[in-house]
Amino acid sequence: MAVRPETSGATVVAHHECELDDQAVDGLREFRRAYGLARHLRIALWPLPEDAGVTPINAKPGEPLPPPTTLSIRDRVAPLVRAGFRVASVSLPHQVLAELALQQGARLAVTAAFHPDGGCVTVAHHGHSGQRPAYLRWDAAWCSTTAGSGDTLARYQFAAAFAPHLRELIESIPGGQVRILACGSMPNLRTAMAPFSEEFGREVQVLDHPWPGMLDAEAGTIPSEPAVWQVARAAAQSAAQGRSR
Repeated sequence: MAVRPETSGATVVAHHECELDDQAVDGLREFRRAYGLARHLRIALWPLPEDAGVTPINAKPGEPLPPPTTLSIRDRVAPLVRAGFRVASVSLPHQVLAELALQQGARLAVTAAFHPDGGCVTVAHHGHSGQRPAYLRWDAAWCSTTAGSGDTLARYQFAAAFAPHLRELIESIPGGQVRILACGSMPNLRTAMAPFSEEFGREVQVLDHPWPGMLDAEAGTIPSEPAVWQVARAAAQSAAQGRSR
């Protein structure tokens, strides 16, 4: 995703979705040339489900997620480099979630990203992540039949498994009265958050609203659920604003 920083936030200039593999190189190169994009990228690199520090949703948090090694980064971003981009910085999702919270005007919040096969939740304080973010994994089919289903009781199954991880972070904050923000590509995300709102006695703010410039980026091609894009946009906006200073 390419963004242009503005006083009110950032305008999405262009986007390209693909699997990051060898088949993507030609499309990425065309995308870069078609929009005259800067070569430097900021990457938000999700850990793999089997990586150390990624905890099964029904398990207690284990070891903290270690930073990715230089070798693992090079391996995963190789298609981008072959397409002519240069990786200027690499962030983990919990770091970007903290920046996303600040971009939403939340100086202190618990922020979570939910995807079909896993997610991340962290304390965000003035744009910085807390020391122990939680990275969780779950079965995509189970997620679809619980959180993503139209069955209220099934949605509570997912919430019951995830809530302890969320509660642990909320209770680590003095007073515990903080905003809870959610984004991600999990099906029916807004509906899936209803049990959490009941559990914690406050609204879970789902970031599925449009942002400035959303309709300017290849009109008609932007996903109907902006929550899918929030982490990528937060990383791109932060990188673009850093370059403009």
